[in-house]
Amino acid sequence: MWNGVRNYQLTRKDYFTLIPWVQSKMVQSKESIVTDVLKTQHNITPISDSELIMKRPIGRGSSAAVSLAQWHGTDVAVKVLVNLDKSFMSDEKIQQFAKEIKLWSQLKSSYIVQFFGVTPMLSIVMEYMEHGNLRCLMRERPLASQTRKRLALHIATGMEFLHHIDVIHRDLNPNNIMVTGPFNQLQAKIADFGLSKKKDDTDEIPVVGTPVYAAPEVLKSYTFSEKSDVYSFGLTLWFMENIQHPFNEIKTWGQLMEVADNNRRPNDDKCSLFRELIRQCWDADPERRPNSSQIVEYLQRLIEP
Repeated sequence: MWNGVRNYQLTRKDYFTLIPWVQSKMVQSKESIVTDVLKTQHNITPISDSELIMKRPIGRGSSAAVSLAQWHGTDVAVKVLVNLDKSFMSDEKIQQFAKEIKLWSQLKSSYIVQFFGVTPMLSIVMEYMEHGNLRCLMRERPLASQTRKRLALHIATGMEFLHHIDVIHRDLNPNNIMVTGPFNQLQAKIADFGLSKKKDDTDEIPVVGTPVYAAPEVLKSYTFSEKSDVYSFGLTLWFMENIQHPFNEIKTWGQLMEVADNNRRPNDDKCSLFRELIRQCWDADPERRPNSSQIVEYLQRLIEP
């Protein structure tokens, strides 16, 4: 009898039955490890899936899908990381994910999208921003000059907050700026802290978030600083004037490196609101770029009648 069991050959049907079961157990195990790390090491209690009432999908990108949900009577956005291979997360990846969540949970500002928690399935629960990101909003609806000035000030104030507590965003661009509020009082907030780091964090992440918004020193040597965020902010202002990403013609990494090596910048002929500030922010020398507090002061003067 036992000999027959020992010599049993798995059929194709057996494989299709067993493999998903094994993978699900591996995912459950890794998710448990992650949530345990968040709870024991970072004092973040996961939000139970049963606490969320899912309503409808509101967006999907290459790395995440976002749905509108209700959590204890409050509308929230639930971000599912679709490319997060939970079944094969290394201990290093688990710690990195936990550090990202911990960092976001500490960012308390009116100009930062609020983090509420993470579910056992590793979905991120955050503040619902009904107009989506700045890129989509500005492509769908023209915004008055004063509105764009105020939104620029909000972004700069969020960046100033991050830099004041020694956090470098590392991927500032219109896709990571979310917008909420009535159209006569729109408010912009910074989101997506997957690449963000504290200045004293020595762990290296040799990744460029959104290359066409990255500073030359980032593209050349992964040198991130507050001033590389300022460069990205300058190109975000350029987007707000031109309603398109800079360097749309670039298709390859080689072409992008040529832009960095030759110190090229996009044409700013259409930049009537922010041209002076944009040119300061994208200066080739990071030391000559303004800091975030100087940018906030500049924009406040620009808005004042």
